[in-house]
Amino acid sequence: QVESMTIDLEQKQDIVARKQKECSELLIQIVEKRQKAAEQEKQVEADSTRIAKEEAETQIIADDAQRDLAKAMPALEAAVDALEKLDKKAIAEVKVFAKPPENVMKTMNAVMTIMEKPATWQQAKLELNDVNFLNRIKNFDKDNISHTVLKKAEKYTKDPGFTPNLVSKSSTAAAALCMWVHAMALYATVFR
Repeated sequence: QVESMTIDLEQKQDIVARKQKECSELLIQIVEKRQKAAEQEKQVEADSTRIAKEEAETQIIADDAQRDLAKAMPALEAAVDALEKLDKKAIAEVKVFAKPPENVMKTMNAVMTIMEKPATWQQAKLELNDVNFLNRIKNFDKDNISHTVLKKAEKYTKDPGFTPNLVSKSSTAAAALCMWVHAMALYATVFR
């Protein structure tokens, strides 16, 4: 009977040893998986932090753009309104000048610059003679004014003497076009 119990005990000890080995292996796997999970959790937290930061930065940029657009739109709307009041007679008032006043010349040169045409009185007269000139100005592609054109236009838009009020002393139509030049430059700057 002792012998049978000894054999039984040895068998059970083998089973216990095998189970302990399995437990040890399982424990190693669990520890490894916990480490991986902890690393993944750290990565997710880092990604979440980065995404939150980028989201905040994007919101700041969007808010700035909205503020800038809020500045540009009234100027654009005022320019469009001023252009709407112009007719062929008003345009004729500008093109009849053989030698236009300086403010009118400056305005037409600025308009030609925005339109990417040579900034000369001869070119301005050609454009003013076009029956679709006003429509082209009213429907101008303001979203695609190049950086180069904007830089060239600064010669006019940063000139303290180039304002609709000052230009209106020489010509109402030129004053509306001056307003348009300023609005196009402001909008194009904001649009970037």
